[in-house]
Amino acid sequence: MNIRIETVSDIRMLRDIEAQWNSLVYESSENPFLFPSLAEPFISLNMADGWSPMIVTISSNEKLLGIVPLTVRKIYGLRLARFILSPAYSPDFIIRRENRNCLAPLVIDYLFKCLGCHVLSLDFKANSEHLMSLLQECKRSNARYSVVSEMGHRVLPIRSTWQDFKKNKGGNFRRKFRKIERNLDRIGAWKVVCVHRNEAATGVLSRILEVEKESWKETYRVKKGAKADDVLMAILKGLNTAVHVQPNVDWTVWFLEMDGHPIAYTLVILYADVAYITKTSYNARYKRFYPGIYINHVAIRQLWETKRVRLIDFLTDLQFMETWTDDVEGCTRVVISKNPILSFALGSFFLSGYVEKTLGPAMRGFFDMIPELEGF
Repeated sequence: MNIRIETVSDIRMLRDIEAQWNSLVYESSENPFLFPSLAEPFISLNMADGWSPMIVTISSNEKLLGIVPLTVRKIYGLRLARFILSPAYSPDFIIRRENRNCLAPLVIDYLFKCLGCHVLSLDFKANSEHLMSLLQECKRSNARYSVVSEMGHRVLPIRSTWQDFKKNKGGNFRRKFRKIERNLDRIGAWKVVCVHRNEAATGVLSRILEVEKESWKETYRVKKGAKADDVLMAILKGLNTAVHVQPNVDWTVWFLEMDGHPIAYTLVILYADVAYITKTSYNARYKRFYPGIYINHVAIRQLWETKRVRLIDFLTDLQFMETWTDDVEGCTRVVISKNPILSFALGSFFLSGYVEKTLGPAMRGFFDMIPELEGF
C-alpha cells in the first residue's frame, strides 16, 4: 500500500478534507466530538493559548485512511504535541478499523522523525482500540513512555425500565428528589422547560448565559480575565454547524425555571444511541436547593424514557454523579519521548499509585506554575 502522511496546519484547508473526515468518523468512531465541525472551535481555543494546529492525515491513492488531530507548541526549545480535544471529549486517532494496526505506528514514527516532536502527551479512553497498538509501537521503536490514569467518565448504561431503575436505587433516591421538589415549591413557581435543536429561535443561548452569569464559575472567570466560558461557546458554535452537516448529531437543553427565569440548565448532545451530558450549570444563589442535580435528574429520566439511548455519558467523574451510577470508564494518558530524561521528568512520577498520590499533585502544581506548561 502506497501510504502518504501529511500535515494540515491552516484551518482554512480543513474544508478540503472535511467530507472525507466526516466519513472516517462515521466508519471508525462513535464519538461525535471527533467530527470536524465540533473539533474545529477547539482548534481556535488552542491557538488562543499559543498552540498551533497540526492535523496529521494518512492517505493512499487519494483516499483518506486516517486523521490524528493534534496541536503543537515549542516551549524552551522542546516541541510538544497533544490532542486538540481535552480528555473530557475522548480524543483519539481516527483511523479506519481495517488499518489500525499498521497506521498508528507510522504516525508515531512520523511525529518524531519528520516533524521533530520531542514529547507526545496523548489522552485516550482506557478501552481505546488504538491504545494497545500505540504502546506496542513504543516498545518496538524503543520510545520511552509513561502511563498514568486520568479522571474517567461516569457512565449510566440503560438496561431496564425507568421504574425498575428507581426501584433498584432504593427509597432514599426517590425521597431525595421529592424533597427537592417540595423545597422548590416553597420559594416560587417553578417548571422544567425542554428545548430541542429545531427550537433555537426561543433564545437558548441567552438563557444559558443568564444562568452562567450567576453561577459559581463566573467568579473564577473574572479572576482569569475571561468574559465567558470559552469551552461552552466552542461547543455551541460547533453544534450550530454540526446539526446542518451531520444528521445523526442532535442536542437538547433542559432548563429549570423559577418565576419565569432560568436558574439551571443541562446541555445534552446525542449521537447514535449515546447521550453526552456536556454542560451543566446553576445560579449560585439557589445552591442549597440542588438545582443542578435536579435538572440533570429530569434530563436523565426523559432520555431514559425516549428509549433511543443505551448509554448516558457524563464526560467526567464528579462526586455528585454517584447519585445515578457507580460505573466509570477509565481514561489513560500516555507521555512518549525518544529522550529518556524527558520521559522520566514528564511522566515517570506517575507510574505507581503510591507516587501518584504523594508526588503527583506537587508535580502537577510545579508544571502549572509555568504558564507555557499549564495543563500539559
